[in-house]
Amino acid sequence: MAATLSIPANTATYQYRDSLEELGKLMQDDMKTQRYQIKLAPSAASLVAGTCLVAPILILAHNDGDTPRGRCHWLKMGSTHARWARGTGPAIRGRTDHRKITAPASRPGFTLVELLVVLAIIGILAALLFPALSRSKQKAQQIYCLNNGRQMMTAMMAYVGDAKDFFPPNPDDGNTVPGHNWCSGNAGVRDPQEFDPDVLQDPNLSLLATYLQRNTSVFHCPGDKRTGVYQGSNPNMMGKVIPAARTFSMNQALGTICPEFETTRYTGWGNSKHAGAPTLSVNGICLNNQKTHHRDSPWLTYGKSSDIHDPSPAMLWVLVDEDVKGLNDAAFAFGMEVPSWYDAPGTYHNGGCGFAFADGHSESHRWSSSAAKKANSSVANRQDYDDWMWMRVRTSANKSGTMPSPR
Repeated sequence: MAATLSIPANTATYQYRDSLEELGKLMQDDMKTQRYQIKLAPSAASLVAGTCLVAPILILAHNDGDTPRGRCHWLKMGSTHARWARGTGPAIRGRTDHRKITAPASRPGFTLVELLVVLAIIGILAALLFPALSRSKQKAQQIYCLNNGRQMMTAMMAYVGDAKDFFPPNPDDGNTVPGHNWCSGNAGVRDPQEFDPDVLQDPNLSLLATYLQRNTSVFHCPGDKRTGVYQGSNPNMMGKVIPAARTFSMNQALGTICPEFETTRYTGWGNSKHAGAPTLSVNGICLNNQKTHHRDSPWLTYGKSSDIHDPSPAMLWVLVDEDVKGLNDAAFAFGMEVPSWYDAPGTYHNGGCGFAFADGHSESHRWSSSAAKKANSSVANRQDYDDWMWMRVRTSANKSGTMPSPR
């Protein structure tokens, strides 16, 4: 393609050849005897925008002082937008296609109003995008948490298979007696084991540790944001900041206890002791909302997997993400008779909570009430009541076979 770039009177005219390199060489050869210089930007490349051929930057430096040295100019074929350097010199004649560049005033930059409009649009887009990103992050955490629950249930059922169908011990006193806990200690806010994962790695203090290959991360929900200084005894970990050790708790209606705990638990909260094999079903002391409940009187408790028939294994939850404000020992207390929360389930996942069930599956249940549950309190409203009822029919069943209405 050949074209003549015409610049108004008292300026030079140059021919646009088949390539910009050819044009540059022609200009340089011809201008050796002239009073000004013209150079082609070495890294520029032609672009085709619609039907207009856009030439890259030409650097023109005039020797007589009319034009500042080194000024950059864009040449655009077939358009009214162009800039050039004033100068004098003979025109370079050649073939033309009669398309010429005219010379309007240069385009101004952004005005303040335009800049503010752009910033406002960016702000609006960010406001729309951030909630979506937050929900996506919580969804990813939910999936991770459900996977943790499934892993623990796999370990739980492996333990049951090795322990003659007995579930692991699930006392509600936060003890650290070897051999008497599925998960030892108290891991709530400011509790001794809040940042002590060692109790979860020790197969004597956590009877699932061997089946989990001592992986302690599965006990923690990623939605639980607590961090603190390591509280264990590993010298290599001293002074390090770590996530909280545990978020999960086990249904207080499920698991086993030893004979000594059976006789001492009701003598006072701090008087419980542990001795003998944990082969008795838990009492689920809070199931009657009086902290005096004994197994199957009237609410069913489950010491063996074969005890589970009402509700069915697919309906009976075993593990739950507990709200950190009520978290303490590893047994989740629930009252079946009065609409209230002893311990509170979490709301970590877009207003929902992770549960692992006796048949091995995990699911996230989104609560009707968007507000966080409060431990040691009555239900807050109708939606909170509906949430309590959902959890009630999945925690235990009445020995009579009929679920009575709550008081």
